[in-house]
Amino acid sequence: IAKKYDEQEAQSVVQDKAGNYFVYILEYNQKVYRGGSERVLCYDKTGKLLWDKLIGQFSEVNNPIVSYLKRTDDGRIYMRGHIKLKTGAKAMFWEGWINSKGIMTQKNGEEIDWKKDDWKKRFSPED
Repeated sequence: IAKKYDEQEAQSVVQDKAGNYFVYILEYNQKVYRGGSERVLCYDKTGKLLWDKLIGQFSEVNNPIVSYLKRTDDGRIYMRGHIKLKTGAKAMFWEGWINSKGIMTQKNGEEIDWKKDDWKKRFSPED
C-alpha cells in the first residue's frame, strides 16, 4: 500500500466469531482533507494480515465516520455512524457490515439533527 496519509490514529479492535481481529484506524492526509478517513485491517488469530481496506475517502463526502462497532451473530462486524453525501449537506445516519473477506454492505438513514438529543441514542452502545 502506498502511504497516502500524514498520521494514523488507532480507534478500536473487534474480534469476529472465527477469531479474526478487525483493527480500525483513522488516517489523516492534511494535504487532501483535514478530517481523516477510516481504514480497517483484518488479521487472523495467528496475526497474519488477511486484508486492508480503506472505507470512504479523504473527503467530507462519501466518507463514513464510524462511531460504534459490534460483532453480529452471523459473524460480520456491524458499524454505525454518520456520512455526508454532498458538500454542505446535513449528515445522515449510516450503517455498515463487513465480513471476514472484507466485503462491506452499507445503508444510509435519515438526516441527523445535531440540536436534538435523540441522535445520542443512535450512536450509543446497545444494551
